[in-house]
Amino acid sequence: MPVGILPGSQYSAGQVQLKGDDFLVIYTDGITEAVGDKDELFGEQRLEKLLRESRARTAEELRDSILQKVAEFSGSQPQADDETLLVARIQ
Repeated sequence: MPVGILPGSQYSAGQVQLKGDDFLVIYTDGITEAVGDKDELFGEQRLEKLLRESRARTAEELRDSILQKVAEFSGSQPQADDETLLVARIQ
């Protein structure tokens, strides 16, 4: 749900305890809704798989890897939405 775009929207709050070596990954739907050459979406499952396989990387390496995989997946498809991505590693 976008924050601050739709007047009158209600949001819930929660807490998550992050530990050392955890990643915090925040992204817009342009990452998961990137369209591939077969008209399928990159999707949350591909992103989750990539995150699970990237435990040994730095935040910068993970960010670059995500953006590279999305670009490779999209191939010749034009970018249809913004791709905003924030990756932080908890020390």
